[in-house]
Amino acid sequence: MDGTIGKEATWRSDDDFIALFESGELPNSEFKHCDHVRLTWLYLQRHSLPTTLELIWKGIQRFAASKEQSKLFHQTITTFFTLLIYQRIRAGSSSASWETFREANPGLFRFKECILRYYDQDTLNSDVARYSFVSPIEQEGDVLEGFHPHAGGHGYAGSMGCAKPIAVVTGPSRGIGRAIDGGEVL
Repeated sequence: MDGTIGKEATWRSDDDFIALFESGELPNSEFKHCDHVRLTWLYLQRHSLPTTLELIWKGIQRFAASKEQSKLFHQTITTFFTLLIYQRIRAGSSSASWETFREANPGLFRFKECILRYYDQDTLNSDVARYSFVSPIEQEGDVLEGFHPHAGGHGYAGSMGCAKPIAVVTGPSRGIGRAIDGGEVL
């Protein structure tokens, strides 16, 4: 996507959009970056952060496989945007409508500009970033609450407004992650 804010398929109801995505029947042309953000926002309205992470990770992998593009899933990008969207929801009103959220967060919809603010291209191109979560580089003036380095090179979701820290743990052979809360797999 270029630097402009894209248009998602707003004519679909939220439930229809989720059902089509989860079934793999949503056309590629209707699942661009802005639609990823909308899907994540919808999941976060309905589920906890750990559940949303699991749904997004598995759902995008399943969706990509249904389009015979399994290698497109990227653990760092997917996790980063999920955590960033979660943070933005918590910073605003969690009961805000999709339209209000979208208007208040235009930078989320400029994929390349947003991701390259926090990651260099070499990191994003690495297998480590593809198959595990790499913490973003904090920029001066930014408050990326909860995006802190974690031992072993994996990302750590810090407090993120949760009672206990949430760590993102992945296995290179699987390429998917598990959310862990206080040592328990959720």
